[in-house]
Amino acid sequence: MNNAATPLSSSSFETARFNMVESQIRPFSVMNEQVINAFSSVAREEYIPVERRNLAYLGGDLPMGKGRFMVEPAGYARLLQEAHIVPGMRVLDIGCLTGYTTAILSYLTAEVTGLDSVEWVMQAKNLAHQSLNFVAGELAAGAPLQGPFDVIVLNGAVQRIPEALIAQVKEGGLIACFWRGQRSDGHGVLYHKQKNALRQQILFDAFVPILPGFEEQPGFIF
Repeated sequence: MNNAATPLSSSSFETARFNMVESQIRPFSVMNEQVINAFSSVAREEYIPVERRNLAYLGGDLPMGKGRFMVEPAGYARLLQEAHIVPGMRVLDIGCLTGYTTAILSYLTAEVTGLDSVEWVMQAKNLAHQSLNFVAGELAAGAPLQGPFDVIVLNGAVQRIPEALIAQVKEGGLIACFWRGQRSDGHGVLYHKQKNALRQQILFDAFVPILPGFEEQPGFIF
């Protein structure tokens, strides 16, 4: 039997969500109760294509189609905990896909903007229970009309931070994301903005897919 094609019951999803929090997120040194409450409350399966919903609470990065991935829960939860997002902060959620991460962030602060391409934003807005703020556009360009932001969260790995995003972070604010090297190294990181420059803080090891538009640019050839 193809388990991915046989939908689980709502109670089974609730059990799977509980197990995700207890067996994946908490063991990854996530202790912030606001973050735990967000992941316990948001129904991840509702933001995933029907044919993949039975995979909603497995560990690992979840393919969403068209080369995009929903970042694995434990690493993302740890990243949000280390970002110390509190009510009143203005947050930009880049690469929000169907809106799951935007919904998670809304448990930490009400001022959240989800950004993705037109196709993904349309899917996010079409979710009947969704009442969050989404804008469509190029991921690397950010959302300057909604900024400046206290925190920008990138749902994927980066090899570079575009200048446009640095300009949209408030002085003293930060960019939370995953960083990927040219080899097999990767980390969850925070970039703190100080005097219009970024200081990198490495948090933990993580190897997640690179977010489109954030690949290292080839150097000039003379």
